[in-house]
Amino acid sequence: MEDNSKKTNGVGHNSEAPLFSEAVADQAVRFVSKLSGLVRSANGHMHYAINGKNTVERGVSLRDTHAYLRKLEKQTEDWHTVIETMKQGKDIHSNHNGGCKSSKLEIVGGSEPEFAQYLVDKTLPSDSDGKKYIKKVTGHGN
Repeated sequence: MEDNSKKTNGVGHNSEAPLFSEAVADQAVRFVSKLSGLVRSANGHMHYAINGKNTVERGVSLRDTHAYLRKLEKQTEDWHTVIETMKQGKDIHSNHNGGCKSSKLEIVGGSEPEFAQYLVDKTLPSDSDGKKYIKKVTGHGN
């Protein structure tokens, strides 16, 4: 029998999941691509909001830019809550930290579940492990 102790992570039914998989990477790329598309659309409209030939064109472009930025904010709201809580070294599994448990459940149940679970698993076995991970990958912590 093969020893999988160093090749898996997770708790319970997730304990047999690979430490990192192509599915996680695929979901991360799709997520970044979706966010990148929103940013590029907002940037295109912002150009016309600044450089439009008249006030109507500038006003419409500014409204459209705001709509894209609200979509971006909405799609990253739960991710932001979880990552900020991890940066502080707090428990993401508790609602006592700004409703982080609800945000964690939203991202794990969302369209990128394996990617979200990979991030959540970085808080195991302790909350300080999540803080160390975020600091390592972003280059800054709290």
